[in-house]
Amino acid sequence: MNRFNSVPLLKIIIPYLLGIFYALRFDVLPHVNIFFLVSTTLVVITFFSQTNAKKSSLLKKTIYTISIHGFLFVLANLSLSLYDAKNDPRHYSHSMDTEKQMVIASIAEVPVFTNYGLKLIVNLACLKYRNEWKPVTGKTIIYLKKDSLPTFHVGEFINIDSKWSYINEPKNPNEFNYKQYLEHKNIYHVVYSDYKHITKNKYLGTDYSI
Repeated sequence: MNRFNSVPLLKIIIPYLLGIFYALRFDVLPHVNIFFLVSTTLVVITFFSQTNAKKSSLLKKTIYTISIHGFLFVLANLSLSLYDAKNDPRHYSHSMDTEKQMVIASIAEVPVFTNYGLKLIVNLACLKYRNEWKPVTGKTIIYLKKDSLPTFHVGEFINIDSKWSYINEPKNPNEFNYKQYLEHKNIYHVVYSDYKHITKNKYLGTDYSI
């Protein structure tokens, strides 16, 4: 017990890690913003109650400690909620279509050759939804077939006219969950296409953002 008290960082890390584990295992707390507001209020109230009291009691210390741990648990849930790109109302998933869809995106990473062809990780910039162009956010992977592959560079804007494809769940027990792996990177869909449906956008220049 004394060793635990001698490392105060553990008191912060453990409830925060428990909050992350809970969110990953069971999903983020519903109405997490309200929980965060309530837990913050409790911490403030118990803190001033603890510091302004002439004589601190064991009960007040216990309530204050519990409120701190609850705040850290909720903070971890809120952090994962903010990290999830789909919670942004501008995310492309809110404007997806089941048919082919025009998208403008910039190449985010150096293109990589795979068994299928060329793999492009891109940041989405605009999407055509119901005959109207909308600015969007999000990231996806484009797999281009090997036939007549052009040269792409990081930062270049490209036009995409293809369907979205969902990432499959693992079919066998203990198989690597590629879908979950990509979702942790905020990638929820991929695009399988060819050079005919991918063209370079010569009007937007180059995206130099990090």
